[in-house]
Amino acid sequence: MEIDELDNDNNLPLHKAVEQGDVTLVKALLQQGSKTDVLNNQFESPLHIAVKTGNADIIQLLVQHGCDVNICEDFGHATPVHFAVNAINDSELFHKILLILLKGGCMLNWRAYSTLESPFYRAVDLQKSRIAAILLKYGSDPSLGSPFDLTALHKLCQQSNFYLINLVLHCKTNWKRETWLSDDLYSAYILGKHSFRATTK
Repeated sequence: MEIDELDNDNNLPLHKAVEQGDVTLVKALLQQGSKTDVLNNQFESPLHIAVKTGNADIIQLLVQHGCDVNICEDFGHATPVHFAVNAINDSELFHKILLILLKGGCMLNWRAYSTLESPFYRAVDLQKSRIAAILLKYGSDPSLGSPFDLTALHKLCQQSNFYLINLVLHCKTNWKRETWLSDDLYSAYILGKHSFRATTK
């Protein structure tokens, strides 16, 4: 099989090597000049697959060989960062993968799906607090994404997620988007009359 020959599912040999977690074969294919930014019939590039399977070593190889770290799948226009939020539960592994993607120039605030969710909003929606906190640390905008006019801060208040509420309140929040806040809530949450306690949720 040729290095860039596609199978019936539009997979390159590189797609298959990544899915199998074969670091040695992935490295060999990349050194031979394999394309990296081809989407298969599942709308996944080799990088999407590597992120979904949490293989940091393969992600590192793909980034080093110039893959597009912001490549979007065709169905929901999700980036590899969205894939990482969806698939990874281990916050340490997520942090490691995010750092690799950031070095490659990934965008943290791209909005995907019909609901236009940023990776941070997606993490909030999935109640992955530590992953959401990591995204905030590296510059995610908590004001982006408000499916059905439900902002991330609003959702966090519904979840009683005081840990993330505290973090968001220390970001540059766009209060014009928080139209759900009543005068009492505004006083309680925004003007410092709250007594949120940090949690490890």
